[in-house]
Amino acid sequence: MTGRYLVVRLRTLTGDTPVDDVLATIQEGYVPLLPPIPGLIAYLGTADAASRQSAFVGVFNDQAAAAEWRAQGAADFVEGDPIVIEGPIGVAGTSCTGGVDVPCPARQVREVIRR
Repeated sequence: MTGRYLVVRLRTLTGDTPVDDVLATIQEGYVPLLPPIPGLIAYLGTADAASRQSAFVGVFNDQAAAAEWRAQGAADFVEGDPIVIEGPIGVAGTSCTGGVDVPCPARQVREVIRR
């Protein structure tokens, strides 16, 4: 993963819609649109129900791939401009513990990178 490109967006969710509902809407409505983005390796997101702060992370092959993703977003659910942290990944590590039935996201990401 070192050398790939990472973009983190920190934002505040708007409205009174429960955080779980917002995340479900993003999962069902936005995430299916991601596969056509060339160079996208992974997309992850979370939000805190109490503070309504959210973090969404995109991992890309390079900065050019990240540029296309930055043009998209969940503007209906957030207020203001995001705090954006981005750059080449300088530190990376993975660990997969658990039984054979436990999926290993790190292993899945490595498989995608190898393709």
